[in-house]
Order: sequence, then structure tokens, then C-alpha cells
Amino acid sequence: MASRGEKLTAAARSLAEAQRSADSAGSVVSASRAHLKQLEDRKSALERKLADVRENYTRYGFSGSPDDPLAVEKALFAEQETLVLLERALSVVETSSAVDRVKAFESRIATLREQIDQESLKLTSTERAVESSRQIENAATTVANQILTEQFDTVMPLLKELYKRLRPHTDWTEIESDFGGKIRGSLNFVVGNGYNPQFLFSSGQRRAAGLAFLLAVHLSRPWCKWQSLLLDDPVQHIDDYRALNLVEVLAAIRRTNRQIIVAVEDPALADLLCRRLRSATGDIGRVFEIHTSKTGAAEIASARDIYPMPRLVLRSA
Repeated sequence: MASRGEKLTAAARSLAEAQRSADSAGSVVSASRAHLKQLEDRKSALERKLADVRENYTRYGFSGSPDDPLAVEKALFAEQETLVLLERALSVVETSSAVDRVKAFESRIATLREQIDQESLKLTSTERAVESSRQIENAATTVANQILTEQFDTVMPLLKELYKRLRPHTDWTEIESDFGGKIRGSLNFVVGNGYNPQFLFSSGQRRAAGLAFLLAVHLSRPWCKWQSLLLDDPVQHIDDYRALNLVEVLAAIRRTNRQIIVAVEDPALADLLCRRLRSATGDIGRVFEIHTSKTGAAEIASARDIYPMPRLVLRSA
């Protein structure tokens, strides 16, 4: 019994060790199965990648087999070298085209510079022509002003004589002319010690001086064949004394066989003008009275003749 007990104890220990070995082997088997599962997953992934590689080979027409990595690597290196050569060639082509564009730009710039030089020469010649034209215009204007001054010198003696007869001012009985400006001429009259009558004379005095100027211009035109003088109310702003002076001046002009037509408002002055403006002693004058018609137009209301007065109106008893 004792020996059997010992054997049973030994068998129990052996069984426990065997159980432990079995448990250890089970753990190793589980680990191996997990590792195998990982390997199978990796294999599936590699097969999918290999299928993709084959598809890319087929799509792009690569030479070689995907199962030979070394051949694939060599082909890849060859393609890379070809790509490098193509990039270099492309760079050379771009450089050559850039050079051609630069040359074209330089040629265009040279052409534009030549055009600019030509246009600058044209502009310079045009400016010279404009300056010459301006000088010619100024010279022509100056000559015209000189001619006008010379022509007015022929009018000035008659103007002075008429100014003395009309007598716009009792103190300043002499009048002079002053031409100013070379480009744009201006005519000014001077009385006394360089005074301008435009700023000193009254309206009536200015009217009398203006009549002297206009009558002088009218009488100093030998080239004009029109022997008529028309005056529209020349006695405005003129007193009776200067109006009589004007009548005497017009009478002197009438004796040169010129026709004189004067429009006035005063009937007595109209009769005086008709009696005085006669070319001969026995001539008659004519008065036309004008009024406004119903339509608003001017028309002749009446016409009458004015006969000269007898030479001896007052006789001794």
C-alpha cells in the first residue's frame, strides 16, 4: 500500500506536469493561430496590392512582370533616366524659346525707338513750323496795325477839324489819337494833358466826339462811291448849342453834293435841318413824318417840303 501510494503520488505529479505542458502547448497553438491569421491578412493585402500593380502595368503598358521586383526596379530606373532627359530637353526648348522671345522683344524695342526718334524729329519740325507761323502771324498783325495807323493818320486832320467845329468841350478844344498794342491794336483818344475823354466827358460830350470821328471816317473814303449819309437821331444827349454846331457841320458836308438823311424827334430841329441842308440857295428840303401803323410797323404819315427863307427876312423901315 505504501509503495502504491508513492506510485500514485508520482503519477499525480506526472499528471500535473503533463497538464501544465498541455496548457503551455495550447497557449503556443493559440499564438500560432493568431500569427497565422496575421500572415494570411498580410498575404491578402499583398495579393490586392499585387493585383493593383498588375492593373497599373496593364493600364500604362509597362514591360516586365510584377513578380520580378529587380526587373521592375531596373525598368523604373530607366524610366527615371528617360524622364530626366526629357526634362532637360524641355528646359532647353523653353530656354531657346525664351531667347527667341527676348530677341523678338529687342527687335521690337529697337523699331519702337526708331519710330520715337522719327516722331521726335517730326514734332520738332512741327514746333518750328508753329513758331514760324506764330511769328508770321504776329508780323502780319503788326503790319496790319501799322497800316491801320497809317490809314488813320489820313483821317486825323479831318477829325481834328470836325472836333473843333462840334466843340464837345469848351476847354479841351484839341483831340489826339493814341494807338496801342502790337498784336492787338487799340485806338484811344486823348485830350488835354493825356486825358481819356471816355472817362471825363459826359454822355453828350462823348456823343459829339463820336460824331466827329464817324463823320471824319465817312468823309475820308475816296474809294467809296456811295454819296449818302444816314444819321439816326444823332442829337441824343446833345444840348441845343452842340446840336446847332452839328447842323452847321452837316450843312457844310451837304454842299459837297452828298445826300444827307437825318432822323430826329424835334419837329423844329427837323425844319432847321431841311432849311440848312441844301446844296444850293434855291433848293428845297423835304420832311417825312413817320408813325407806327396799326400792325406795329413804321409808315410815312405825311411828307412836306420846306422852302428856304428869304435872304432879307428883316428889312429896314
